[in-house]
Amino acid sequence: MASEVTIKHVHELLQLMAVMTQDNRFDDIYSPDMERRTMTMCEVLMNYLLTNNRTEDAKKATEDKAYRNKLLSEIFEKK
Repeated sequence: MASEVTIKHVHELLQLMAVMTQDNRFDDIYSPDMERRTMTMCEVLMNYLLTNNRTEDAKKATEDKAYRNKLLSEIFEKK
């Protein structure tokens, strides 16, 4: 599952997502701390949600796997 895959190059992934979705908020959530440890898509998703003041979505995503997967698809697979 994509949400559990470890990401080695977080900054590059976020830059790619920003370009593909034309959404600069992906660049906004990056911090150098993200490169100091391995991260999963779930962690990147949580950073994205919290940075964009979507705390209710973040809370629900931690409790509901189907909702988390819906958010991952909605946010990271925009075309």
